[in-house]
Parts: sequence; C-alpha cells; structure tokens
Amino acid sequence: DDERIGYRAAGCGGKGQCRDIGTGCVEGQRIGAVSSAVSSAVSKVEGTVELIRDRGDRLGATGLEMSKLAKDVAWCDRDLTTPMEVLSSALLRSGQCTKRLGLELSAAISPFVI
Repeated sequence: DDERIGYRAAGCGGKGQCRDIGTGCVEGQRIGAVSSAVSSAVSKVEGTVELIRDRGDRLGATGLEMSKLAKDVAWCDRDLTTPMEVLSSALLRSGQCTKRLGLELSAAISPFVI
C-alpha cells in the first residue's frame, strides 16, 4: 500500500499507468529521432533530384550544341556528319528523359517536403 500512496502522490493511478507514461516518453524520444533522420534524408533526396534535373538541362544543351556543330561540319566532312547527328539526337533525347525523370521525382517527393 505504501507504493500505491507514492504513485498517487506522483499523480499516477498505479504502477501500470506510470509504466505507460514512461514508455510514452521513451517512444516520443525514439519518434523524434526517427523524424530527424527522415527530414535529413528528405533534404538529401531533394538535392539529388535537383542534380538530376540539372543533368537533364546540361544534356539538352550539349545536344543542341552538338547539332549545331554537325551542321557546321557538314560542308567539310560528310562522313563525320552522320555520327555527330546521331550523337546529338541521343543527347537531346536523354536530356528530355532526364528532365522528365527529375520532374516525376520532384512530384513523388513533394508529400515529404515540409
């Protein structure tokens, strides 16, 4: 009975209720740590998505410049023009796909961004 009086004085209804409060505090700390880790991971993923979008922009710009170069080379070396056109179109297509991937990833991560 002395123990029950001590628990009541502490504002607890009994041993079980105090144990529940202690467990709640420990779980709250654990959830806080998980929340911190998740927010750190989200910021890293956001940075990665930004890098992917930037890569898509650079691939597209490189493809455009390569296309211009292929047209300039056409007057002096016809044999070199075809491979350059193939490369420029591949770079342009890759740039478009990479930009689209970045946009889709950005939309997928938006629920996690605070």
